[in-house]
Amino acid sequence: MYKRQDVPKIFRGSRTYIAEFDWDNRRHIYTYEVTDKGVESGRDRFDRLSMDETPWWVEQLEKRSPIALSCLDDLPSRARNEHDILAAQNIGSLFVLPMTFRDKLWGYAGIDVIGEHRDWQNEDYQWFASLVNIINICIELQRSKREAQIERDYLQNLYRYMPLGYVRFRMIYDKTGTPVDYKVLDSNYAAEKIIGCLLYTSPSPRDYAASRM
Repeated sequence: MYKRQDVPKIFRGSRTYIAEFDWDNRRHIYTYEVTDKGVESGRDRFDRLSMDETPWWVEQLEKRSPIALSCLDDLPSRARNEHDILAAQNIGSLFVLPMTFRDKLWGYAGIDVIGEHRDWQNEDYQWFASLVNIINICIELQRSKREAQIERDYLQNLYRYMPLGYVRFRMIYDKTGTPVDYKVLDSNYAAEKIIGCLLYTSPSPRDYAASRM
């Protein structure tokens, strides 16, 4: 078990980070970062960066392809803009993996090595991919839980405030099996308004309803 602050040391990197894609506004959103001692944060340069300024970068990740650069010269000629952005941060090499949620690309996780080159090995890929997968699973679980709660709240409010009255009862029987009363299990606002009381607080729903007739 290791701490998240140890990630740069494990991969001999200078900075690790997670960024999200804001697809509506086409921006990179820098959401998380850990830097080695003495390493400048990349948040100021990369946060809110336009995706249109990094077309090759986005294209690679959309194809679910890792971006592993031993040096910036590994970038193709059409990634000149990406080269200049990375060079301005004195990034010598980097390793980036796409992050997905329900098969949709939502961002990426990366390791930057500042001021020097590094030849990435298959072992590096396996370790980093395993770590990213674990993080991705945790994020998926968190987002699924949040989405499920939003859906429950929406349906509950829809049912609660729909213009049709709804009441669910449970019948109460005596020892002979004859129905003698009922208990309100659930109701919505419209039903309570029609009947004229809060059904859960009415001591005897049957008697109250009879008195209104």
